[in-house]
Amino acid sequence: MARDSKNVAVAQSKVGLYVCPSDTPDGTTSGTSLFVLFRASGTPGTTSGTGWDYRNPFGDSLGKTDYVGNQGAYGVVGDPSVDALRGPMWSQSKVTMAEVTAADGASQTFLVMESTGGNTPSLPRAYSHSWFGGGAWVTSQGCLNDGGFYAISSMHPAVVNMCMCDGSVHAVPKSPFSTVTNTSINFGGYDYRFRQLGGYADGRNDDTSDLLK
Repeated sequence: MARDSKNVAVAQSKVGLYVCPSDTPDGTTSGTSLFVLFRASGTPGTTSGTGWDYRNPFGDSLGKTDYVGNQGAYGVVGDPSVDALRGPMWSQSKVTMAEVTAADGASQTFLVMESTGGNTPSLPRAYSHSWFGGGAWVTSQGCLNDGGFYAISSMHPAVVNMCMCDGSVHAVPKSPFSTVTNTSINFGGYDYRFRQLGGYADGRNDDTSDLLK
């Protein structure tokens, strides 16, 4: 992104409501990320994206957010095997609330999720999200205890707050797994049901009551 002075001034606006009261991203990350995932064009099995990582001190000057839209398990990739788990929000999405309600239901589909930006092995915390370019995010990496850049995560010790398409908010327990494993994504497993709640038209009716506290 070219640093047009007007864009920079807007991007540096600090909006308190966009940051969870449990988080203090300024001064605790290596920088700030403006990363956008968008619909793939003609390449099944992949999701395109573009973005910029701004290291501190400039990164800390940007307004941050702990909240991202739900793009579904892998985004929209043109692959029927995973498109069933697509979410309602991505760049240029035209999914309507009526479509969500008629499919899996608004009370069974994530709309907005917490994400801190995640951790890396060599840093206590990696990049935080910028509200100016955070956009929608994926649920493919689950809601892991140890975070991770692509994971849905929070600074709460055991839960991540998730807003559903019907406007309700649930404290979803974090995964019992530290990493996504082949076992954990089997049908009925925690991570599969978590991804299922990310998809608005997967057609499954697994019991997710233990996730939606």
